[in-house]
Amino acid sequence: MNNPWILVFISFVVSAVLMLIVWAILLRLRSRLRIEAEIDKEKEEIIDIIEEAVNEVSSKKETRRPSRSSKSGLPAWGKWTMGLVWIPFIVCASIVITDELVIGLKTVTLPTQTPAALAGTATYTVGSDPMGICSDGTNIWVTNSGSDSVTKIRISDGTVLGTYTVDSFPHEICSDGTNIWVVNGNSVMKLNGSNGTIMGTYTEGTYSNGICYDGSNIWVANSHADNVTRIRASDGFIIGTYKVGSFPYGICYDGTNIWVANSHSSEITKLRARDGTVIDTYRVGLYAEGICFDGTYVWVVNEGNRVTKMRGSDGKMIGTFIIGRYSKGICFDGVSIWLTNPSPNNSVTKIKANEVTIQGAYTVGDAPRGICFDDNNIWVANEDSDNVTKILITK
Repeated sequence: MNNPWILVFISFVVSAVLMLIVWAILLRLRSRLRIEAEIDKEKEEIIDIIEEAVNEVSSKKETRRPSRSSKSGLPAWGKWTMGLVWIPFIVCASIVITDELVIGLKTVTLPTQTPAALAGTATYTVGSDPMGICSDGTNIWVTNSGSDSVTKIRISDGTVLGTYTVDSFPHEICSDGTNIWVVNGNSVMKLNGSNGTIMGTYTEGTYSNGICYDGSNIWVANSHADNVTRIRASDGFIIGTYKVGSFPYGICYDGTNIWVANSHSSEITKLRARDGTVIDTYRVGLYAEGICFDGTYVWVVNEGNRVTKMRGSDGKMIGTFIIGRYSKGICFDGVSIWLTNPSPNNSVTKIKANEVTIQGAYTVGDAPRGICFDDNNIWVANEDSDNVTKILITK
């Protein structure tokens, strides 16, 4: 469910319906008790008339028997039942409100900067609707979701070395140091890093999204299946599939553990990389999507215009920072966090990681989405302008 407040609303409606049902039952019961009380009253009147007649005959005066108490009121259990039906709403609302307050107390609004052109940038044309982007150390690889292909670009001079056909709708991509792994609409492909030859195609989940490499295995987030799959990079063997939150989207590796951003459940799942055991789950803002690790902290893009900083060792939330722009992709360059901002002004934002201060906002192509670092430059895939932007960074 995208919004926890929707759950509060649903629990309110359910409680209200239950209350109406109980009220209807009580009204019916009350009507029945009233009829029974009237019948009992008539019986008592008849009995009293008979007793008076007998007393007159026998000339013995006896004390009139007191009338029975009326049963027309609601039974005692009805009153506390009316209260119990509201417990689901009260509990749900309390949890959500408390959760939102905790997140809200650690939310800071960062000053907004107007995006500017940055010297030392270059733009290179790729295929249609580029989305995912990664570096293999020597080349940049870009998924072209609109033309069902992957483009390979030499980092040093931006020369396009090749474009390779893959399955439909390729959107995320990563390198294992030798080969390239591509997430398509319904499959994951392994490409030879030297010549782009397809080495394997694996159907491991439903509508996969994020992908990362842990040094031995490829991890893929399967959004529609609410799980992640672990694939051995050497031969494509599927080692296991592990349950996470709702609609897992982004995924990253911290050297020991796998971190998964679950968009629809607004939470982050931490799994042990060696066996897939879920270590813990942490609440963040709504629509958690992009995620990366800076060596100490995990950063998560959420609620469109926010980024959350969490300590990698224990998941403690350091803070949620409002950056004033809709963000999608995220990466770390060794010093700073970079975010792609498709809206409202086609830019990237640079945030100093240790101080969480905005260092700059820079204009790129239309609808920037994927972003990566090649040890010297930031590369951005611009989905609507069919190109990538190379930014020479100064740390």
